[in-house]
Amino acid sequence: MVHATSFCAEVWKPAWDVARAAGLASQRALAVDQRGHGRSSAPAEPSAYAWTRLAGDVVSVLEAEFASEGPALLIGHSSGGTAVLAAAAMRPEMAAAV
Repeated sequence: MVHATSFCAEVWKPAWDVARAAGLASQRALAVDQRGHGRSSAPAEPSAYAWTRLAGDVVSVLEAEFASEGPALLIGHSSGGTAVLAAAAMRPEMAAAV
């Protein structure tokens, strides 16, 4: 799960808690802080925030966290949605759905 600009990974916790309580969340989930948000570092150079870089971050998380589990469901809000769509385009075999 990838948040919008000016948000952080914690924004997903209430939704995940509701899904889990309703029995809809049987899978493992991971919400990440995009560059310069939450607990992530904030690169100084503007080019670090290019869509290809943000999508590459999502791909890196998928490779590190979900490679052995198969394709993942990618969820994003606003800029996070763009990042997950671009990541799915970069590595379609890693995305079960967006």
